[in-house]
Amino acid sequence: MIRSENISLQSKNNYWEVRAKYSADRLYRFKKENEHQLFILKHENELISNAEKQARQLVTNLFQRIHCLQNEVLMETYRSMLHELQKLQVEEEMIMRKLYEVMSVHGLTKQNEDNSNASNNSAGAEQINNEVNTTHEDQ
Repeated sequence: MIRSENISLQSKNNYWEVRAKYSADRLYRFKKENEHQLFILKHENELISNAEKQARQLVTNLFQRIHCLQNEVLMETYRSMLHELQKLQVEEEMIMRKLYEVMSVHGLTKQNEDNSNASNNSAGAEQINNEVNTTHEDQ
Protein backbone atom coordinates (compact mmCIF):
# COMPACT_ATOMS: atom_id res chain seq x y z
CA MET A 1 0.00 0.00 0.00
CA ILE A 2 2.79 2.44 0.78
CA ARG A 3 4.46 1.43 -2.36
CA SER A 4 1.39 2.05 -4.49
CA GLU A 5 0.84 5.30 -2.65
CA ASN A 6 4.45 6.23 -3.32
CA ILE A 7 4.02 5.40 -7.01
CA SER A 8 0.82 7.41 -7.10
CA LEU A 9 2.48 10.40 -5.46
CA GLN A 10 5.48 10.05 -7.77
CA SER A 11 3.14 10.00 -10.73
CA LYS A 12 1.28 13.08 -9.49
CA ASN A 13 4.60 14.80 -8.85
CA ASN A 14 5.74 14.04 -12.42
CA TYR A 15 2.43 15.29 -13.74
CA TRP A 16 2.75 18.59 -11.85
CA GLU A 17 6.40 18.96 -12.88
CA VAL A 18 5.43 18.57 -16.53
CA ARG A 19 2.58 20.99 -16.07
CA ALA A 20 4.81 23.52 -14.29
CA LYS A 21 7.43 23.21 -17.04
CA TYR A 22 4.75 23.70 -19.68
CA SER A 23 3.39 26.76 -17.81
CA ALA A 24 6.91 28.17 -17.42
CA ASP A 25 7.52 27.68 -21.15
CA ARG A 26 4.22 29.39 -21.98
CA LEU A 27 5.08 32.28 -19.63
CA TYR A 28 8.52 32.61 -21.27
CA ARG A 29 6.99 32.64 -24.78
CA PHE A 30 4.35 35.15 -23.62
CA LYS A 31 7.06 37.45 -22.20
CA LYS A 32 9.11 37.20 -25.40
CA GLU A 33 6.04 37.94 -27.53
CA ASN A 34 5.12 40.84 -25.24
CA GLU A 35 8.67 42.26 -25.48
CA HIS A 36 8.55 41.91 -29.27
CA GLN A 37 5.17 43.69 -29.43
CA LEU A 38 6.51 46.49 -27.20
CA PHE A 39 9.54 46.84 -29.46
CA ILE A 40 7.26 47.07 -32.50
CA LEU A 41 5.04 49.65 -30.76
CA LYS A 42 8.06 51.77 -29.79
CA HIS A 43 9.40 51.57 -33.33
CA GLU A 44 6.02 52.51 -34.82
CA ASN A 45 5.70 55.35 -32.31
CA GLU A 46 9.10 56.68 -33.42
CA LEU A 47 8.06 56.40 -37.08
CA ILE A 48 4.83 58.27 -36.39
CA SER A 49 6.67 60.93 -34.38
CA ASN A 50 9.19 61.42 -37.19
CA ALA A 51 6.39 61.58 -39.78
CA GLU A 52 4.60 64.22 -37.68
CA LYS A 53 7.80 66.29 -37.45
CA GLN A 54 8.31 66.04 -41.21
CA ALA A 55 4.67 67.00 -41.82
CA ARG A 56 4.97 70.02 -39.52
CA GLN A 57 8.17 71.09 -41.28
CA LEU A 58 6.53 70.62 -44.67
CA VAL A 59 3.50 72.69 -43.64
CA THR A 60 5.78 75.41 -42.25
CA ASN A 61 7.77 75.46 -45.49
CA LEU A 62 4.56 75.62 -47.53
CA PHE A 63 3.26 78.55 -45.47
CA GLN A 64 6.57 80.35 -45.92
CA ARG A 65 6.47 79.72 -49.67
CA ILE A 66 2.85 80.92 -49.88
CA HIS A 67 3.81 84.05 -47.94
CA CYS A 68 6.72 84.73 -50.33
CA LEU A 69 4.49 84.18 -53.37
CA GLN A 70 1.83 86.49 -51.95
CA ASN A 71 4.49 89.16 -51.41
CA GLU A 72 5.75 88.71 -54.96
CA VAL A 73 2.22 89.02 -56.35
CA LEU A 74 1.56 92.11 -54.24
CA MET A 75 4.81 93.74 -55.35
CA GLU A 76 4.13 92.93 -59.00
CA THR A 77 0.61 94.35 -58.66
CA TYR A 78 2.02 97.46 -56.99
CA ARG A 79 4.58 97.92 -59.78
CA SER A 80 1.95 97.38 -62.44
CA MET A 81 -0.44 99.86 -60.83
CA LEU A 82 2.37 102.38 -60.38
CA HIS A 83 3.36 102.02 -64.03
CA GLU A 84 -0.27 102.43 -65.11
CA LEU A 85 -0.61 105.52 -62.89
CA GLN A 86 2.53 107.03 -64.43
CA LYS A 87 1.18 106.37 -67.93
CA LEU A 88 -2.11 108.03 -66.96
CA GLN A 89 -0.26 111.02 -65.52
CA VAL A 90 1.75 111.42 -68.73
CA GLU A 91 -1.44 111.11 -70.77
CA GLU A 92 -3.15 113.70 -68.56
CA GLU A 93 -0.22 116.07 -68.99
CA MET A 94 -0.32 115.62 -72.78
CA ILE A 95 -4.08 116.25 -72.85
CA MET A 96 -3.69 119.34 -70.69
CA ARG A 97 -0.96 120.68 -73.01
CA LYS A 98 -3.09 119.98 -76.03
CA LEU A 99 -6.06 121.69 -74.35
CA TYR A 100 -3.90 124.70 -73.56
CA GLU A 101 -2.65 124.81 -77.17
CA VAL A 102 -6.21 124.65 -78.49
CA MET A 103 -7.35 127.30 -76.05
CA SER A 104 -4.38 129.51 -77.03
CA VAL A 105 -5.21 129.14 -80.70
CA HIS A 106 -8.78 130.21 -80.01
CA GLY A 107 -7.78 132.98 -77.64
CA LEU A 108 -9.35 131.36 -74.60
CA THR A 109 -6.40 131.48 -72.24
CA LYS A 110 -6.70 133.67 -69.15
CA GLN A 111 -4.23 136.29 -70.43
CA ASN A 112 -6.19 136.88 -73.66
CA GLU A 113 -9.64 136.43 -72.19
CA ASP A 114 -11.82 139.47 -71.50
CA ASN A 115 -15.43 139.93 -70.53
CA SER A 116 -16.58 140.93 -74.00
CA ASN A 117 -15.82 137.48 -75.35
CA ALA A 118 -18.06 135.73 -72.80
CA SER A 119 -20.67 134.85 -75.41
CA ASN A 120 -18.02 133.34 -77.67
CA ASN A 121 -16.64 131.21 -74.84
CA SER A 122 -19.47 128.70 -74.85
CA ALA A 123 -19.16 128.16 -78.60
CA GLY A 124 -15.37 128.07 -78.30
CA ALA A 125 -15.52 125.63 -75.40
CA GLU A 126 -17.71 123.29 -77.45
CA GLN A 127 -15.27 123.48 -80.35
CA ILE A 128 -12.33 122.81 -77.99
CA ASN A 129 -14.14 119.85 -76.51
CA ASN A 130 -14.67 118.44 -80.01
CA GLU A 131 -10.99 118.96 -80.90
CA VAL A 132 -9.81 117.34 -77.65
CA ASN A 133 -12.08 114.35 -78.26
CA THR A 134 -10.75 114.05 -81.82
CA THR A 135 -7.16 114.27 -80.58
CA HIS A 136 -7.79 111.71 -77.88
CA GLU A 137 -9.40 109.33 -80.39
CA ASP A 138 -6.41 109.69 -82.70
CA GLN A 139 -4.07 108.54 -79.96
